[in-house]
Amino acid sequence: MPTIRDRRHASWFWMDKNLIDAYATRIGANGIAVYALLARHANENCKAFPSIRHMAQTLGISTTTVQKYLGILAKENLITGEIRHTKDGDLTS
Repeated sequence: MPTIRDRRHASWFWMDKNLIDAYATRIGANGIAVYALLARHANENCKAFPSIRHMAQTLGISTTTVQKYLGILAKENLITGEIRHTKDGDLTS
């Protein structure tokens, strides 16, 4: 599984070349874009919590497309999902 190396430089991030070499034909251009956006938002613990709406707006794709490719990335074991709730119990990013 490719890893995201966070070196805390605000204007750039690392992404493993293997993502393209080994997965590009399986996850497609939208899959790479969604993964790259997650990598861009990853913290020092390799966790990222951008909203689906934010991802869709940033990438110029629909929320349905973002959700589809999050599922593909999870199926390929490139990401894992985590359900988060607010203090009131509502769903969040």
